[in-house]
Amino acid sequence: TGLQVSGAAPVNPAPIYLGGIVQNATAINNNTLVAAYLADGKLALSSKINLTLSTGTYYFKGMDLSGGSSITIAGKVDILVEGGITINGGSSLNASGEASRLSIVVSTTSELKFNGGGALAACVYAPYSDLKLTGNALLGGHYFVRTAAVSGTGNLLQSGEALPVAAWIRWISRTVRARAASQRTSRNPV
Repeated sequence: TGLQVSGAAPVNPAPIYLGGIVQNATAINNNTLVAAYLADGKLALSSKINLTLSTGTYYFKGMDLSGGSSITIAGKVDILVEGGITINGGSSLNASGEASRLSIVVSTTSELKFNGGGALAACVYAPYSDLKLTGNALLGGHYFVRTAAVSGTGNLLQSGEALPVAAWIRWISRTVRARAASQRTSRNPV
């Protein structure tokens, strides 16, 4: 009885209408808690800045984490981004936390770039965005994106709620070794 399909069934989910979500997030958010790190609405962290986002909703025009900066999550956090996300240079977002505690929604056509030892654990809904994972980056959680490209030593893990300790330790040791090698090279130019 009913329709029977043999083989793989095509999946063509319609994206969630994000217009109302964007409108609500622009009007009601917790951005005053991170105002010092916003430039034209974009969250930008560098130079080993450590930031904690407490429970709430945050609205950014983009996110750029570099230079060993990190964001930890305290409570359930929702982030709406109208732009791209870049995490690199040994930076991390919720890397030691539970992926289900951080929801990221990207409402525009953009790039999600993770490289250079960047790490993220989150549930990401970005139906119009292209995910690019390269250069020793480590992602955990759940990702709904338009396209995904993994190359080099990029790692995408589905291991439950958090990045596995062994992977996290490997990621830290690789990042530390790479930084040490970079420092040795900069001190002893050829």
